[in-house]
Amino acid sequence: LRPLLDVQEGDFYDATVVDRSIEALTFAAGTRGFVFVDISPRVVRDVENRLIELTFTINEAPRVYVERINIIGNARTRDEVIRREFRLAEGDAFNRVLSDRSRTRIRTLGFFSNVVIQEEPGSALDRTVLTVAVTEQPTGELSLGAGFSNIQGMLLDFAYTERNLFGRGQYLRSSVSI
Repeated sequence: LRPLLDVQEGDFYDATVVDRSIEALTFAAGTRGFVFVDISPRVVRDVENRLIELTFTINEAPRVYVERINIIGNARTRDEVIRREFRLAEGDAFNRVLSDRSRTRIRTLGFFSNVVIQEEPGSALDRTVLTVAVTEQPTGELSLGAGFSNIQGMLLDFAYTERNLFGRGQYLRSSVSI
């Protein structure tokens, strides 16, 4: 786990290393399709030599498949705009790396200030329901400008930009200069 966590020599006195190790193991299991794993550390102390033996017990759960993908918080943006950025589909084996990549792709759209993907138990032990909670942010921009030139006289500029036109993820820019 040392290269996985970038553990330093002095970190072994810090109990958060154990928590980070459990998170890293959970993530590694998730990349292989095992969402619900139980990882528990077992500690054996050697008081005489001042050593601690740390063993992680990983209880393997069955491969988990995506039963359903729920999208909440999108009042304006259509579901299909979010789903087309998702790297998993309903019925696929769950993969934490693809789930994280999907969250990044949805966030990169620029339509949402926050994107959270949560895994919840599905209708069977080998099923999970993914809930994508998004917080929309304004995607429109209005620009007004005025100026004066001694050659052309009064100058007016009006521009409107919309990055999520009608919630379809389309881009529109319109400007008028007089």
